[in-house]
Amino acid sequence: MIIFILGVFQVGGGLVLYTLGSKFVPATQLTILMLGEVFLGPVWVWIFIGEEVLYNTILGGLLICFAVLYNALYSSAEKLIK
Repeated sequence: MIIFILGVFQVGGGLVLYTLGSKFVPATQLTILMLGEVFLGPVWVWIFIGEEVLYNTILGGLLICFAVLYNALYSSAEKLIK
């Protein structure tokens, strides 16, 4: 039952929202935002379960976080110029 609920509502619901949002957000930003899941996955495990986080995991997460911030700042600056 738990697997059914997670598969239908958590994964399915996320994909539905992602698909609806794809009408309004450019593809490059969608891809970078989806990488946020990769970044936040280890953070949730570290916070709630106390699992040890490796240096490479932290480095990769920071890289994704900076890419998202850079893209957000660059996109809004580009819109202001036009």
